[in-house]
Amino acid sequence: MTIFLARRWALTVSMCLLAAAGPAGMASAEVRTAPCPVAATAAALPSGPRAARLVPPFTVETWNMQGAASGGECKWTQDVAPLAQNTDVVALQEAGQPPRAGTTLERSWTRNGFTVQEYRWHVGSRTRGRDYYLYWMETDPNGHRVNMALVVPEERRAQDILVAYDPAPAHRSVRPALGILPQGIDAWVFTVHASAQPQTGGGGRGGWDGPRIVQAVECAVAGAPLGPYPWVAAGDWNRIPNGWATAGTQTREVAPSEVTRPQSNAVIDYAVVAATLLTQLLLRAVFTDARRSAGQSDHLPVRFQFG
Repeated sequence: MTIFLARRWALTVSMCLLAAAGPAGMASAEVRTAPCPVAATAAALPSGPRAARLVPPFTVETWNMQGAASGGECKWTQDVAPLAQNTDVVALQEAGQPPRAGTTLERSWTRNGFTVQEYRWHVGSRTRGRDYYLYWMETDPNGHRVNMALVVPEERRAQDILVAYDPAPAHRSVRPALGILPQGIDAWVFTVHASAQPQTGGGGRGGWDGPRIVQAVECAVAGAPLGPYPWVAAGDWNRIPNGWATAGTQTREVAPSEVTRPQSNAVIDYAVVAATLLTQLLLRAVFTDARRSAGQSDHLPVRFQFG
């Protein structure tokens, strides 16, 4: 698949900066001026010794699963497990129910009306398998399909968790963003899923709550007990990366050149990152990963390599 190397990344940054200026044919950045709400609350978790405040190379992969099962097969085993094998954090949307092989652990947290549960998930045989930690949040209490999750290998167990959400009507997004601070990586990683529908009563387009999600993430990270650290918010934004998230020098859109949802022939799965992250790490690559989704979703996985 096509890979963003340094040359293409420089082009992407230039496009985002131009988008912030609002030239013809590109959307101007949607400025986030609301003060950070108290409701964007951190759920502090017990942890071991603090890691050094240096962001090492790491990888993130995002995928909209379109539910946890397809054709009687469990996507956790068939698709998510391969994604997690060589990835530091897998950010999932429409994650359905947790895998049956997951063991519920003692740690769970309820913030702003949303509960995050930690699971230990063993993949493979007893002797040759591997353990992962799963952080799962119900955001679809009626259909139980459009839920959110993060998967990390055992050595990346969460130091801390954030549920970024502002319930105030003027700033509320359809779903919160779920974030973790992985062990050994001093950077927050969030899974996000913007609205696929236009704003109720307001017309417009899907993804309208994207700026609200970014605002909530910024506020949650700023108020977190651990930090401040840079952040990555990866997921299904339901809008093209045309500069909407670029606010001066604060954030950047990081997107593949390939379509991420073939049915709509659009790039809607990508990451918004704090610009401070890119002062510490280069973006080595970003690409769609169709080989590892096996056609089990209408979205393709997207992989990011920071290093």
